[in-house]
Amino acid sequence: MDKLSKNTLGQVPNSVAKPNYDCDAIQTSVLHFGVGNFHRAHQAAYCEKLLNLGHINAGIVGVSLRSASMRDSLIEQDFLYSLTTLNSEPHVSIMGVLQNMLVAPESPETVVENVANSNIQLVTTTITEKGYCLVNNKLDTSTQDIQLELLSLEKPKTIYGFLAAGLIKRFQSNQSPLTILCCDNVNQGGLKLKTGVEWLLNHHAPKVMQWCEKSVAFISSMVDRITPATDESLIRQTSEITTMKDSVPVSAEPFSQWVIENNFAGEKLPFDSVGALFVENIEEYETVKLRFLNASHSIFATIGYLFGDDYIHQAVERKNLLQLTQDYLLKELIPVTHAPRGINLYDYTEQTLQRFSNEKVPYRTLQVGSDSSLKIQQRWFPSIDNVLKTKQPNTAMAFILASWVVFIAISLKKGTLNDPNHQHFEAVAESESEPYIHAMLKVANANNFAFFNDNAFMSNVAAWYDIIQAQGIANSLSTYLKTQ
Repeated sequence: MDKLSKNTLGQVPNSVAKPNYDCDAIQTSVLHFGVGNFHRAHQAAYCEKLLNLGHINAGIVGVSLRSASMRDSLIEQDFLYSLTTLNSEPHVSIMGVLQNMLVAPESPETVVENVANSNIQLVTTTITEKGYCLVNNKLDTSTQDIQLELLSLEKPKTIYGFLAAGLIKRFQSNQSPLTILCCDNVNQGGLKLKTGVEWLLNHHAPKVMQWCEKSVAFISSMVDRITPATDESLIRQTSEITTMKDSVPVSAEPFSQWVIENNFAGEKLPFDSVGALFVENIEEYETVKLRFLNASHSIFATIGYLFGDDYIHQAVERKNLLQLTQDYLLKELIPVTHAPRGINLYDYTEQTLQRFSNEKVPYRTLQVGSDSSLKIQQRWFPSIDNVLKTKQPNTAMAFILASWVVFIAISLKKGTLNDPNHQHFEAVAESESEPYIHAMLKVANANNFAFFNDNAFMSNVAAWYDIIQAQGIANSLSTYLKTQ
């Protein structure tokens, strides 16, 4: 079987959607950090639609901040890859939007040059929560990489270092305007990028900082599309449909949403013509997604894992777990949440749960549960504080938090825990210096939220933890629901 490439593209069956543009005529105006499955199924798909509409400047150059594996696979395919939309009948499209991919550790100067390139109008990021080096939702300037960048920007390590070095060079060479757009599940991500970049620029190049205030926009967006990890089954299915070997196909659910803060510097691609929404206030959209969709995703991942479920849709099928999640979202969270224009929170919740139940989108519980000590700081903790202002401390989140502590303990013991705070959790498990539950939650910075000092709430968390440990998750969940 031939490998997917520009030379073999003509052999792909007509049932597969292919670029209707000249792949060699594409112009690149987007530089993207973090070319994983989500980017290739989301932002890249919007740019692909623009290319098919004739906007030939919507090409993307990707950047990996760590590994060369994706670049090495894509370069063998002329950076073409297939996107399968998982519906009752899978629909496959060949994507030609990626023009090149850089590996930052191999050639940091090339990445910096691309940030400085006046042809680049937009820089986007999907580097996950841990890529922002945050503690208590603020930049942790004590990390080793950032401290090294404070000494020198010659070989940047972090997103902040690459952007700061690139902006210095852009200022020196052309001073053309640039928009930097966060596409991660990070509240006010644009502001966080701006804070880190400004911190470095104030130290290295104050004059560039003054130029940035006028010519560089740091903006946020709300992104949403379920994108499972690629496995051998998808690779086989894609090969059968395309008759080509694609080593890095990607799949996604039919649903896709992109809400973008409308505060660009200079030219902007017309993403609104291909389904995106430009809004003046992005924060309320981010909040709804984080505290409803992302929060419930983490609930199903955490408790589903305790039930032994491999996939999210299996967890949603458990009536008691679905009831727990619905009770929390509908009865506790909606009353303390402001709905932005165009969103009905009851309809949004129903749609979210329907999407999670789609067995055609096999999203693993451990994939969603990865990096949970960082994720729940934005997905769960602010909402707990809001709910406790208006409710008694028997909120569903007491049971859910207790389940999360059990999840950490069990996944740690089984060797399945994928979390940047892995070593800290191990240290807590081996120590008896303070109450176990409090110590575990402190690793996730829960001590910086009001609920941590709410004795009644934390007593409930501890009580449910003991019950789950003694009775198991199924009996404990049944017991909890009987108390409501």
